[in-house]
Amino acid sequence: MNVFSFENLVGDVEGWVYLTQNENVYYQSNAGSSTNNGFLTFLQGIPVVNGIAQALINATSVPYHLNGTQYNNILSSFSAGTYHLHKCWTQNYQQSRPVS
Repeated sequence: MNVFSFENLVGDVEGWVYLTQNENVYYQSNAGSSTNNGFLTFLQGIPVVNGIAQALINATSVPYHLNGTQYNNILSSFSAGTYHLHKCWTQNYQQSRPVS
């Protein structure tokens, strides 16, 4: 699993993205962020994501499952916006035998 934080220009963490081995993408919002309103406005301006923007902000305890188009639209908007991804953790995928 790879974990990335969504950060604004001053390093405030808006939330985290989890990329799984199966290439699933999940987003979890930072309930402690004081800048969620700005991030909500940013998300509402992104095509395909604007309809789920509030759900993403509300996903504080259970991560929101993003599809590939939603995630790619967010990433492409970062290059023109004030947000970026920061890689904060990686765990190698390991095969293990089931415990009997």
